This record gives sequence, C-alpha cells and structure tokens, in this order.
Amino acid sequence: MHFKSYINDKVVVFFNLVVILLGIFNSLLIVLRVDTTQSVAIIRNNTTLGLAGFERASSSALYQFLLIALLITIGNTVVSIRVHNIKRGVSLTVLGLTIVALVFLTIISTAILGLHR
Repeated sequence: MHFKSYINDKVVVFFNLVVILLGIFNSLLIVLRVDTTQSVAIIRNNTTLGLAGFERASSSALYQFLLIALLITIGNTVVSIRVHNIKRGVSLTVLGLTIVALVFLTIISTAILGLHR
C-alpha cells in the first residue's frame, strides 16, 4: 500500500524522474564516448604523483562508470521507495543526494573520457 502513496507524491515522482533522466543521460554519454578501438585508456589520475599518476587499463574498463551510474540510480530509487513509508523527508533527501551524486559522476566521467581522446 505504501507504493501507491509513493507514486501519488508529486515531489517524489519529480525527483525520481530527474534521477532516472540523469542516469540515462550519464549512461548514454559513456556508451557514446568510449572509444574501444584504442587498446589502452587512462582510467584514473592521482594528481599528487604528477605525470606518473595516470593509471592505465583497457578501454573497456571505462564502462565501470556506466555500471556505477546504473547502480546509483536503481539502488537509491529502491532505498527511497522503502524509506518513504517511514519518513517522507528521508526519501526526498536520498533522492536529492542521488541527483548530486549523478551530477558529480557525469562531471568526472566526462573529464576522464576527455583524457583519452
């Protein structure tokens, strides 16, 4: 019965829509920008090491960002549905922090994908 009240809450549905659209946007951004023709790509940069801080792996390792985006989107939506019955404010907080996490993930994945072009 609490799922029906979750769907009828307009603010929660709007936040869920934003979360889902950000997850889809981030996933499409990653799928369309990963260049699998290159054998090696930079997947991480440790700025304290300078030029030696670039960690390399196969270019298919960049699909980890896609997995993280889907995990954040699906996991936090499920947590929000489960918590909404207990407290609406916590559900909105979870969805708001999910939006922030997906925006940061989009920025970071864009920066990393821009390194190997």
